[in-house]
Amino acid sequence: MDGELILVAQEHSCRPFFPHPRPYTLLVVVLVELCLGRWERAKSKMGSAADALLFRQLSVYVATFAFRLLAHLALLLRRPTDLRRRYGAWAVVTGPTSGIGRSMALQLARPGLNIVLVGRDPTKLDDISETISATHGVKTKTVVLDLALVATPEGDDAMRQLREAVAGMNVGVLVNNAGVATPQAVYLHEADVEAWVQMLRVNVWALTEVTAAVLPGMVERGRGAVVNIGSGNGSVDAMPFPLYSVYAPPPNGTNSPYLTFTHRLIGLMAHP
Repeated sequence: MDGELILVAQEHSCRPFFPHPRPYTLLVVVLVELCLGRWERAKSKMGSAADALLFRQLSVYVATFAFRLLAHLALLLRRPTDLRRRYGAWAVVTGPTSGIGRSMALQLARPGLNIVLVGRDPTKLDDISETISATHGVKTKTVVLDLALVATPEGDDAMRQLREAVAGMNVGVLVNNAGVATPQAVYLHEADVEAWVQMLRVNVWALTEVTAAVLPGMVERGRGAVVNIGSGNGSVDAMPFPLYSVYAPPPNGTNSPYLTFTHRLIGLMAHP
């Protein structure tokens, strides 16, 4: 008796959720009948209104899955973009000696772009330059520039060298990757003010100066792409970020002003 009651309870609890004992089998059978043009037989297979409703729901699911699958297949089969033809022969990458910047430099060189490497450490710049040339056989150029010195006399001289280095080059891609995250989680009064100033110079001011150095050529040629590498910490305008109030706004600024500044001029991708 107890077993019968439990069995009945299980049947009633399952029926509202699964009106057909094998819904996917039903779907396959009905789809086959429809493909063969046998609508009446397909309709009879569905039986009750609950089965018809289930069939419609599963049909939407199958159609959505098929669409996504075809979209992924189309993406995989699509020919890679010829970056040299679309943008230009050269790419400028800041902070290319490690991490994301190094990976970006290597990936841009892979399809044949020549690379201008901008960083503060000559030894590391030479290392990545040799690696790119040996691996992909493209031209490289190094510019020693400490972006923390931008807007200082030493930085002005280095920026002049960068402008001279890219003058006359067909620079089609700029990757503003260099960034500073130190000092980290500290109160404003606990860190040296100069450290905050250097952070702002690298994350905001230098990004603007380097972009201004290569942007006129892009505008003149009518093509180009600027990729700003920022932080997700500042990607939500309304989100407070305690102890990072100086660090968080600049990455958000990286994603926002440049969208409006360059959207009408060149292609732009901003990656938080």
